[in-house]
Amino acid sequence: MKMYHYFYYILENMKKLNLTSEQLNLLFFLRYYFETGQEVDLEVIAYNMNLDLMYVASLIEQLLEKDYIKLSRNGFIQYDTNCIYELEMQQQKQEQSQIINKFEVAFNRPITQKEVTKIAELINDYPHKLVEYALREALLYNAKNIAYVEKILINWKKSNFTVEDYEQQN
Repeated sequence: MKMYHYFYYILENMKKLNLTSEQLNLLFFLRYYFETGQEVDLEVIAYNMNLDLMYVASLIEQLLEKDYIKLSRNGFIQYDTNCIYELEMQQQKQEQSQIINKFEVAFNRPITQKEVTKIAELINDYPHKLVEYALREALLYNAKNIAYVEKILINWKKSNFTVEDYEQQN
């Protein structure tokens, strides 16, 4: 992933990733060293972040524990910062698999590859919870097809209906 894509991704998902501003800054420094192939210099990072060296080391430990970075050696110590993105991709695949499973249970049959593709599109276009709620609504009308679920989502989008709106109604 290119450096600027990485920065956009991290900034857009900072809250979701539960990153402090110090962890965020440290990730950016580590990414810089990773991208340029330079050996990480914690003293320079600590100086530039205006932090104590031991505190920077503890921040690195926190990021390692979250699996957002991993230690690697290429003749010298580097931190692979792609882990945070890979972790997110794994989580998205797991969520997609769970939603597909919900469709299979609700429809009482295996989902076809074409339907899997359509569900993936819906998940990309709408919040996961809203897709699940649309499935629930479709089942209330005994409509066991993805096209009906999609129509519900389209109508909800037109009327600016949100997950919160659905949860307040029920």
